Amino acid sequence: MTPLINASDGYRRSTWLRAARYAWLLVVIPTLTWLLATRGDEMINRTETYSPRLLASCLACVLLGKWLVLLQMRLSLIAVKGRFAVSDILYVYSMSDVSKYLPGGVWGILGRIGLYRVRGLTNRQAAVALLLESTWLIAGAFVVGAALAIDAIHDLAFANLAWPESAQYVRVVAMAGALVILLAINLGSSRVLSSRLSVGQSLGLVALQVGTWVLLGLGFGLLVPGTGPVDLLFTASGGFSMAFGTGFLVVFAPAGIGVREVASSALLYRDLSVEVLLAMNVVNRLIWIVADIVFALVAWSLAAGRKWRRP
Repeated sequence: MTPLINASDGYRRSTWLRAARYAWLLVVIPTLTWLLATRGDEMINRTETYSPRLLASCLACVLLGKWLVLLQMRLSLIAVKGRFAVSDILYVYSMSDVSKYLPGGVWGILGRIGLYRVRGLTNRQAAVALLLESTWLIAGAFVVGAALAIDAIHDLAFANLAWPESAQYVRVVAMAGALVILLAINLGSSRVLSSRLSVGQSLGLVALQVGTWVLLGLGFGLLVPGTGPVDLLFTASGGFSMAFGTGFLVVFAPAGIGVREVASSALLYRDLSVEVLLAMNVVNRLIWIVADIVFALVAWSLAAGRKWRRP
């Protein structure tokens, strides 16, 4: 049987991707160093205004959002008839998630496939589960993010069109439309990949997607200065969600570094200074690192002393 992907072609793509990642880091690191050198004092002053309670609230939002991501991962396994304990799913999720910070970039995906295979999934089951989960996450990030930040998107892309006086009403309509779009995407992706979820599970998945990106978005949006208008909270939350989806798609950026920060600031640069945006992104990135470590430590503690059983 002729392989679908030639080994030499795969090696060349891997080499190119590795080179692109290192090249990207060579751009991001000097840029960040320059920003810290020129605007670091103001950024530090800004970060010092964040209270421990606010930082704890942001961390709680990220932790809860990551838990909802894990539940989406559980549904993707159910869709391929994989039966995993929640503690087992947490281990797979956390171990592969931590590897996203490695410059190699693909280690998270390769690690996830390897852990799935050890636990009894076939190659097809592992691939379909990963495709479903990725599709659900990316769709949720962009659709929910766009609904939250609909007014800022309008101002950026359609500034010449009249905007209704009640922006909140438009946002509610946008979120209702987001629910329909997400349900259609989820059903379509399941059909294309020949996997099935019940009606209740499909509706539950939409709820998980909305909850995930509202929470993860708030983990960034709450860092907007307290004197800013409430609309900035929605803009920052939605912008972060879409930025996360963008970073997920840009495979040469480890953990979306650089891409997420630039994209999350795109809708805010007219209302917030560079120093404030830099402080928000640095603090948010640190909060995410802490959240990833917390998940990994919980997974390791649950896995300690037990042997994994094939499902």
